[in-house]
Amino acid sequence: MSESIQCQYYTINKLRDDKDCCDKNGHIYEIQGRQLCKSHALSQLNDLEYKLIHSPNRPTSITEQRLLDETKILKLRVKSGKNIN
Repeated sequence: MSESIQCQYYTINKLRDDKDCCDKNGHIYEIQGRQLCKSHALSQLNDLEYKLIHSPNRPTSITEQRLLDETKILKLRVKSGKNIN
């Protein structure tokens, strides 16, 4: 008997209400070491993308530009419903 993996958004943020907002039949994505449903994964990726776009180091940092590119690819995969493993 396998246990279903659930979104860790509420555990991470110590929230107690509206735990049923996650799609129980959807994919679970691992974003920054956290297992999140599609909507929360997109939210985390949007936050990360915003931070990278507005970073003062991005114009001169190859690493930050690469992270931004990878974040954009992950967002597209999550939006399309594909697994990102």
